[in-house]
Amino acid sequence: MENFLNARSKELVSGGMIVIIRQGIPNGMLYSELQNGVMFECMSLSLTDMVKEGVVSEAQVDSFNLPFYAASPEEMTEIVERNGFFNIERMELNDKAAWLKRRINIPEWVVHVRAAMEESFRQHFGGEVLDEFFDRLTKKLSKVSDELELKYREKTLLLVVLKRQ
Repeated sequence: MENFLNARSKELVSGGMIVIIRQGIPNGMLYSELQNGVMFECMSLSLTDMVKEGVVSEAQVDSFNLPFYAASPEEMTEIVERNGFFNIERMELNDKAAWLKRRINIPEWVVHVRAAMEESFRQHFGGEVLDEFFDRLTKKLSKVSDELELKYREKTLLLVVLKRQ
């Protein structure tokens, strides 16, 4: 985020504004308490199973990184203040879209996850394992669907409005 803010500070004139909408988390909450935390755990378990079966190597899994992070308003404030180029005009956690509050359709969710992450997986593991990985993910998430429904799902969209100094 710091690199992002530094780059934007060079693009914006004094008084210019930027709106950032990203995944957020309430102050003090663990990522594992979110639905996405369960999803990433299922991804990890799927990859571990694939290592055990020789589909991918342990070295591939150990060197794989998905740079996803849900910042709390407190963390985001610290990042912006440390950056020093912006003033915070507004920051709040909001609910996701209403249609995302219904019971999760696991196969549909995995299609969206795949659309967002497929290229990262392809570049690191190769295209030949993609279908198997996302099929495994769908099965693992389906097994924990009741747990997913109990996870925290409100106020997980962080809106940040910044003004260039």
